Amino acid sequence: MLLRSRRLLSVSRVFGGYAATGLVLFFIGDVAAHARARVLHNLAFPALYLGLAAVSTVHMVQLATRT
Repeated sequence: MLLRSRRLLSVSRVFGGYAATGLVLFFIGDVAAHARARVLHNLAFPALYLGLAAVSTVHMVQLATRT
């Protein structure tokens, strides 16, 4: 039972890293779309969320690689 829960926890950490990476890619596209459309007056909001997603990605990758 304990082995099964550890295996599920390690799988969820890997998927969490994938989800966090997807968020970073999404917000990179969002910032790029704002910059391309020259809507610079509200560029700070997606840039802030991009920063938070990047920090979350680093954290999830560290959790996934921890043994």
